This record gives sequence, structure tokens and C-alpha cells, in this order.
Amino acid sequence: MSPSTELVPVRREPPRRRRWLARLSRNPLTRRAAVTVLLSAAAAGLVGLSYATADADPARSRARPAAVAPAGHDAAGERIGPPRTGTPPAAPRRPSRPETVAVDWYAKRLGVPHGRVRALGSQRLGPGRLRVLVLAEEGGRRPTAWIPLRHVHGGWKVGR
Repeated sequence: MSPSTELVPVRREPPRRRRWLARLSRNPLTRRAAVTVLLSAAAAGLVGLSYATADADPARSRARPAAVAPAGHDAAGERIGPPRTGTPPAAPRRPSRPETVAVDWYAKRLGVPHGRVRALGSQRLGPGRLRVLVLAEEGGRRPTAWIPLRHVHGGWKVGR
């Protein structure tokens, strides 16, 4: 066979950049460092995104009126028809906060106005149990107490 027709594989040299990258990718320590850098950047991006969207437009979270109003209501959700007679329905009772319950109880116990007693902190004791540190200002004294509370069906109650 003549040299002009003989096929010889030609080895192409990769560009310098690829050789450098290939040499680095062979080293396991370099691969680990690159993976660590990529994962760290991804985590930082996710945290940044979550903080950026946490205080997004509050208008999106408001309840929108239904597109089709239920019977007896208009599109804005207002009741259609004659006004109700009698007593209005009782508003649902919101569960009280443990700090408020402790302040009220301690103010009654000492016989001081509620404005002179404040909660300084709280500590969980277990499921449905905590204690609240309260401070009262009566004259020149400032008595403090830990008020143990337990969570019951309707809210918080002082309990020993």
C-alpha cells in the first residue's frame, strides 16, 4: 500500500485548557473540593432565595373572594337580604398567650394593676407545660416569680 492511501490515525491534541482541566479532574482531592464548592454555592443560593421571598407581597397571601358567590351572598362575599335580628353570634375565643395568663394571675395575687406586672421570659418543662418568669413593680419592691402553666383544651391555666 502506498503511503498516500494508508490510513494512519491522527492524534489530535486537546487545547491547553482541556488538558489542564483533565489533569485536575484526575485528582480525587480536587474533585472533592470542586463538589464541596458547588454544593456550598447551591446551599447559599437556596438560603438567599428563601430569605428574599420570605417577605414577599402580603397581598398574595390574603384570601380572595370566591369567583362564584354562595347562595345568599354577592360577589364580594356580602350577605344579600334583610339584616339579621337578635344578638350577633359570639366571636370565636382566641386562645390566650401563656405570658398574658401568668401576668394576669400574678397581678391578681399581689393586688397590683396589670400594667405594673410584666413577663420576662418562659421555659418549656415538657409537652403542654411551661413556666413564665414575671416581675411586678409594687412601690420600691420588685418581686419576681416563676408561674407554672399547663395547656388545657381552652388555653393556658396556672397549675402546680
